[in-house]
Amino acid sequence: MNGSDIAIIIRESGERTADFCRERLMAETRGAPVIAVGGGSFPDTLRRSLMAGIDAGCRWTLCVDADVVPAPGAVTALLARAEALDRPVFELQAMVLDRLFGVRRPAGNHLYRTALLPQALEHISVDETVLRPESAMILSMAAQGHSWWQDEMVFGLHDFGQWSRDIARKVYVQAAKFQRFLPFLQERFMAGAAAGEVDFMVARAALEIAATSMVRPVLDAARLADLSADILVRAGIVEGPGLSAAAAACLLDQAAAAGQMGARTEAEIQFAPRLGYL
Repeated sequence: MNGSDIAIIIRESGERTADFCRERLMAETRGAPVIAVGGGSFPDTLRRSLMAGIDAGCRWTLCVDADVVPAPGAVTALLARAEALDRPVFELQAMVLDRLFGVRRPAGNHLYRTALLPQALEHISVDETVLRPESAMILSMAAQGHSWWQDEMVFGLHDFGQWSRDIARKVYVQAAKFQRFLPFLQERFMAGAAAGEVDFMVARAALEIAATSMVRPVLDAARLADLSADILVRAGIVEGPGLSAAAAACLLDQAAAAGQMGARTEAEIQFAPRLGYL
């Protein structure tokens, strides 16, 4: 891998792991451009991240959300898998081990063929009620004949070590975004909260508020800031400190272990039922 192969775009919105995510990616990429994009709504960040990839001019553009902690060697492995495919896909995505769902699922990482990004920009929805704009863009590109690949490799951790306010906001949005998984999430959050785990105490409160709140879920942290604060009050949680060196080291160990996980379980298959070309 060299600087002309891949540009790394980190999509940031004040995540607790943002600096650590950037540090890990820069340590691996050996001179490849690493560009931070953030602020505003997610659709706006998505648009600007693709434009940054176009401007960087590399063959591949890897977008990584700042709530992801990459496993050692993840970028090199993902790029190798993309290069080994027998057709020129538009996008390739790996799995992450997700803190809130407790399973491996696709999230937080997208490897794009840069030459197709100008066309992809035309497929980003301007409708803020669309809660999965990146997935919608990828599916729209697939309908134009530009296939994508869902890989089984684990890129790293997702939503581990995050601010409680971000957990609150995400779960509030996920209550609308993943309605078919709500019984699964309710059971998981109840068990975690009963065990005194802060993330799940916040997540349980977020689901409770989502059940009655009239605030529309949107992919914009600033617009949901007051709601996130209300959820923390409901959960009885005071926001903790930033990410310490010891916590970062622990996350890196967990990410390395996640990257070595074996075959997916039956429970995990429901979150990505099909692998390969899609």
